[in-house]
Amino acid sequence: MLHELGLLFLTSMCWGITNPYLKRGGSGIENQNGIVAKLWFILCNWKCVAPLLINQFGSVFYFFALSITELSLAVPVANSLTLTLTTITGYWLGEKFKAAQLLGAGLILVGVCLCVLAKS
Repeated sequence: MLHELGLLFLTSMCWGITNPYLKRGGSGIENQNGIVAKLWFILCNWKCVAPLLINQFGSVFYFFALSITELSLAVPVANSLTLTLTTITGYWLGEKFKAAQLLGAGLILVGVCLCVLAKS
């Protein structure tokens, strides 16, 4: 069970932590005209490429986690922890933080704990 949760947590970390960095690295893409220019902007910008690669490693971890974990546990745990880690990382990078987000993150963590305890 610990191995499964470790993979799900790695997945959530790779997905959640990179989301604010992708948002920050992609700023300026709206100034690009056409799909080719936008694609070139992304591929030539290390601030987009590095988080994107880390994000894709999260998908690999998720694939392995799905092969050994029940879907009823893997999907809610990975996705809810991703949201929590995205909020925490955004706050760490200077984004505005609301009290409701803190409450939501706490409720997500309680829910994840309940899911894990129910499956144990």
